[in-house]
Parts: sequence; structure tokens; C-alpha cells
Amino acid sequence: DLAEVCHPNNCNIGLLAYSPLGGGTLSGKYLDIDSEAAKKGRLNLFPGYMERYISSLAK
Repeated sequence: DLAEVCHPNNCNIGLLAYSPLGGGTLSGKYLDIDSEAAKKGRLNLFPGYMERYISSLAK
């Protein structure tokens, strides 16, 4: 929806996506919470950040 607002016909506003790939979670690499990648992932530095991507609504 936001990309449509940034269309050249709508004031030609630029779009800079913030965390477009969900910090790597969309690759499926961090879905297994017990995996080595999930334990060493940089998203563990920010408590609660990864919950938005691994919740049932995100799947």
C-alpha cells in the first residue's frame, strides 16, 4: 500500500523500506528457535524484536 503512495503520479515521494526482509527471518533461517543460527543471530541483541516475525500472525 505504501509503495502505491510513492508512485510518480502521487508527488513522486521516495520509499526507503525499513527492515524489508524482517532482519533475515523471511528466509526461514531463524524460524527454528533452537537452531544455531537463531541463537547467534543479531536479533537476539534486541529483546522482543524477533517476536513480531515468529508469531502465528506472521506465519
